[in-house]
Formats: sequence, C-alpha cells, structure tokens
Amino acid sequence: MKIKEIRNASGLTQEAFARKYNIPKRTLEGWEAGKRNPPGYVLELLERVVKEDTEKTEKEKTEMYYNTIILKHGVGSYTKKQFDNFVEGDCVCGENANPEELKRWSSDQYGLAKAELNKYKCSYKKSGGYVFADEYALEYCNTDEDGEFLDGSDLDLAEKEA
Repeated sequence: MKIKEIRNASGLTQEAFARKYNIPKRTLEGWEAGKRNPPGYVLELLERVVKEDTEKTEKEKTEMYYNTIILKHGVGSYTKKQFDNFVEGDCVCGENANPEELKRWSSDQYGLAKAELNKYKCSYKKSGGYVFADEYALEYCNTDEDGEFLDGSDLDLAEKEA
C-alpha cells in the first residue's frame, strides 16, 4: 500500500496525519508526491497502526451508541435504478426486505462480530432491469432486555465478491 492510500484510509488530512504519527509534514508531502520513498518498514508499520486505530475508533463508536450487534443475511433484488443509487451502508436487499438473523453479540464483542462478518461476501448479479443480491451485514442497534429491537440501525456490509 502507498503512503497516500494509508493516509486516506485514516480519514486524516496530511497535516493531521503528520501530527498524529509524528512525521514531519514536509517529509509526508515528499512521500506522497513521489519525490522520496519511505522505508518499507515504515509503510508496513503505518499500515498496521492506521488499521488498528481505525478499528478501535469504529469499536468505540459502536460501544458508545449501541448495545447489540446482529449479523444478518438477505437475498433479494433491487431495480437497476435503486442499485445505481445504492449508498454504502444501505443493504440487505432493498426496501421491505426481511433479512434473516444469523448471530448476535453485545457491543463489547465488536471484534468477534467483525471477524465473523469477514467470513462472508456480498454478491450481485445483473439481469434485465434488476440486480439480484445476496448480502451479509452487521446491524448495530439497541435492544431491550428481551432482545427486542428498540432503535438505531447502522449497517456494515460484508465486502463484495471479486
């Protein structure tokens, strides 16, 4: 992975990235412009640390807002227009879908839930004016003591099949 890709994955500006990871801003600018190359071990270390920081931030956000994580699976279809307007985070087979619950975790088990989601892939097949979907996602929500849905509903889709 290139340094700019790593920084973009962090969601930080050059200035914020340089400050957070204690890299002189001019050095980072030179690396991204291709004037100089960072040592390979620096790239590997930054890639690992940025990934861990991003996952930690997502975990903290999940634990702060929601008490339950649910793995869902749905099979259905979108019209081509719906699919073309598909927004990352919308999922599990369009409106009025009734996805199946596969597994459930408490918010402090975020790592286990993400590891389970990584075992699955979403697939999309186009035919005529429709896109047929087979989707997996984690739903972050609040439930009562009986496990009944209360509110929330942020979704994290599994990766798409290659």
